[in-house]
Amino acid sequence: MADVIVKQRLLGQGTYGKVYMAVCRDGGLLLAVKSSAFTRSSFVLREKDILLSLSDCPDVVQCFGGYASVEVDGYLVYNLLLEYAPGGSLKTLMKMRGGKLSEPEVRHYARMIVRGLCHIHERGLTHCDLKPDNVLVFPGKDGGNVVKIADFGMARRDGEQEVLEVRFRGTPAYMSPESLAFEEYEAPMDVWSLGCTVVELVTGQRPWNRCKGVNEIVEHVVVKSEVPNIPKYLSESGKDFLVRCFERDPRRRWTAEKLMNHSFVAPIPTQMVMIDLLSSRCCHRDRPQACLLWWSVLLVNRFQLLVWFLLHGIPFLPGCILFLQCFQIFHFLPDAVRLRLIPRSLLIVHCFRIFLFLLYGSDFDQ
Repeated sequence: MADVIVKQRLLGQGTYGKVYMAVCRDGGLLLAVKSSAFTRSSFVLREKDILLSLSDCPDVVQCFGGYASVEVDGYLVYNLLLEYAPGGSLKTLMKMRGGKLSEPEVRHYARMIVRGLCHIHERGLTHCDLKPDNVLVFPGKDGGNVVKIADFGMARRDGEQEVLEVRFRGTPAYMSPESLAFEEYEAPMDVWSLGCTVVELVTGQRPWNRCKGVNEIVEHVVVKSEVPNIPKYLSESGKDFLVRCFERDPRRRWTAEKLMNHSFVAPIPTQMVMIDLLSSRCCHRDRPQACLLWWSVLLVNRFQLLVWFLLHGIPFLPGCILFLQCFQIFHFLPDAVRLRLIPRSLLIVHCFRIFLFLLYGSDFDQ
């Protein structure tokens, strides 16, 4: 196997090993290879078993097995073969977007993460280290992105005896009160971490970013009974979603299965996510409502232009382009109104404007 897999470059380094981009000589398939010193390979072998048990879950990174090899420096290592993510992690995507993501895009990714957690928890597993760095980005079939949960090095099976070496599981900034105070690593911990991840994606700041160490985080979360700040500019649906994630009592905190039915992670058409991304490049990133209003006005003007050409004659190619633009608009608007991204009153005004244009023709805009 070592002769077939060729490591290309280092992608990152974690507690239990290094991750490389590699290529398979047979067919040129790109892979991610997680290499760990053989003396500490028990954690990587355990991660392989967990990933293989989740191989039927589309929202978890795929594992293709592993093999042992001797490196050029003479060290014996174990290599875990994983699905390669061309888009990097959600942390990488945040940097590409200028530090944070728009709410429609966050909702799109949050749904996939929640769905992945449902599968993980159904199998009696807890991830224990959910954060933007451990959610990988892949190109979707429809031109958008899909995300998958990765890095199960800290994962825990229900009823599993704690290993002394990993007594402290997870990244403190994303850990729940019960995990910090009582070392309870169960499914509710992942839901709290999900809330922290959503906050970071929306704001660009990790929770408790002003704390200088673990002790300060423990003071805020455990001693002072605080929760991460929920952005005021988030939609009401988003705020309610985070309130459910940040319920301090793990018995009352919503499960991933229950969160799947929350309006915040309701399916969003890819067209709407793509329009939001494009509009965010044309408008101010801190005014997503203004961006959507700008797009709605633009689309109505396109429709008026199409009607004018139909009345006065139009070349074939420009007509097709205008027709496709109008089709995308009317496919997008109902979902935007339903999710309260565009006010119904604005849609009524636009419809009335179109009606007057059809009634009076080109004289309406003069």
